[in-house]
Amino acid sequence: MSSDPITKDEVEDAVVDGVRRVLTTLGIDHENALEMQQDFAYLRRLRLGTGKVTGRVLWGGLSALGTALATAILLFFQSWSNGGS
Repeated sequence: MSSDPITKDEVEDAVVDGVRRVLTTLGIDHENALEMQQDFAYLRRLRLGTGKVTGRVLWGGLSALGTALATAILLFFQSWSNGGS
């Protein structure tokens, strides 16, 4: 084992190699930077779009719940005003 200090070039080579291994493990082609950028842009659009859909579903569910509750209250008061029959 060598006791020589690690050079800046050795550190940079190790970092570049590590990043390439991680990207390859994730299934990302690190040789084509433009394609990587497009993939990440697509994932971002997908994530943001999913958030919008989730928000719309939530508001739709709350609207349906509010409508059902208002209908139940209306039916209760109608039956109460008719003398309970």
